[in-house]
Amino acid sequence: MIQEHHAPIHLLISDVMMPEMRGTELVEMLHTWYPRLRVLFISGYSAGHVQAHKELANNTSFLGKPFTMDALAERLRGILDADWME
Repeated sequence: MIQEHHAPIHLLISDVMMPEMRGTELVEMLHTWYPRLRVLFISGYSAGHVQAHKELANNTSFLGKPFTMDALAERLRGILDADWME
């Protein structure tokens, strides 16, 4: 789907653990086409657990489940407003 999408992608929201690939593998692949892609990982695991297993790449953000829509909106606004990789 992404290869057929011809407009910029500014933000990816991905679970850390998925059935066929890890979120970090997806991000590595997407950074080939979108090197400035911002990423929000979500997971039922704690940020400490995920970080301890080297799942989070640089220039990513993390939000643990469960979360409220307000918490998600606040985190997304912060990511989009940040000067990542400028």
